Amino acid sequence: MYQIGDIGCTLSNPTIRHATRGVVINEKNEMIILIYKKYHFSVLPDGGLYKGESPEVGFRREVFEETGFDCQIIATLPTIEGYRASKNLIQYHHAFFARITSFSGPQQLDDGEIADGIDIHFFHFFKECHTSLNKRLKPFSKPVFQNEIA
Repeated sequence: MYQIGDIGCTLSNPTIRHATRGVVINEKNEMIILIYKKYHFSVLPDGGLYKGESPEVGFRREVFEETGFDCQIIATLPTIEGYRASKNLIQYHHAFFARITSFSGPQQLDDGEIADGIDIHFFHFFKECHTSLNKRLKPFSKPVFQNEIA
């Protein structure tokens, strides 16, 4: 398990929260990124678990609610233990890698998420790395990646 946040802080009877997040790809190997227009930031699909809900079921539910897509979990990634001293909270982030299996309908956002303006974008990680690295290294050498990435 990996730890992040205020590691080593002293928490007094902290609230324990379990959440899910992960990488979800489509048939073109593009990953879903959720853009929060109100705050100008982007995230992977994520959300809290309901009491008694397994991380796998919660992840698939969150992906469906936030994107309208059903997905199949391909791999379980390491769990991250996050410490937030300011909120007296320990949050366990259960992470997954998944592939879209079908589109089931529109996003099922709550009122807060609607107000935040969540848009779905697809991001081709390897193509973006290819372009970005070659731009940064162009003055120094020939391209890092010479073949097109599908």
